Amino acid sequence: MTAIDVPELAQRNLANLLEEEDRGLAMLVFDDTEGLLTFTFAGELLIARHIEISAKQLVAADEARREQLFERIALDVQRSLDNFDRSHSMVPLSRLIVSRIPGVTGYIEHLQNNLSIHVSVLNLTDLLDLSATPALLDPQRQFQCLHAIGAALRDETAS
Repeated sequence: MTAIDVPELAQRNLANLLEEEDRGLAMLVFDDTEGLLTFTFAGELLIARHIEISAKQLVAADEARREQLFERIALDVQRSLDNFDRSHSMVPLSRLIVSRIPGVTGYIEHLQNNLSIHVSVLNLTDLLDLSATPALLDPQRQFQCLHAIGAALRDETAS
């Protein structure tokens, strides 16, 4: 059996570890090329939305520009939350999980203060035993490997 790992499905695999029974979950992860917002329910990927802002842009931005990018992100996420609520009204969301972006401060707090949903921080050490790979205890390394870790969580069942 072969598989194709895509960021949306890798992120779904991570979200699956965090979902609450009978509740959907939104997850926002940035990498060096873009942001990815996913909505999952009962282990299924319902919606994936790409945000055209990258972690590199956020790290490189001066304070004023970074604040503008935070505003754009919050607006995109809130619009996506509203759209999800309209199109999946039977799926209540428990929260939005966001990944940290090393070198970027204020981003999570901005989302917590400006969104209509509870915002939590993704912490892989709470979900997985990373003791066998001590390098993954470093937040920068977790950031770099997040989608690879999610892809490794793929559950292959025999067909």
